[in-house]
Amino acid sequence: PGGNAIDLQKNDGMVEEKAPDDSMERMEIA
Repeated sequence: PGGNAIDLQKNDGMVEEKAPDDSMERMEIA
């Protein structure tokens, strides 16, 4: 998880604030 993590953080910036747990789950799924 290198470039993908950055992409997820950029795209899921709003989601991260709404549900920080979702960010971790999305990283695992991705």
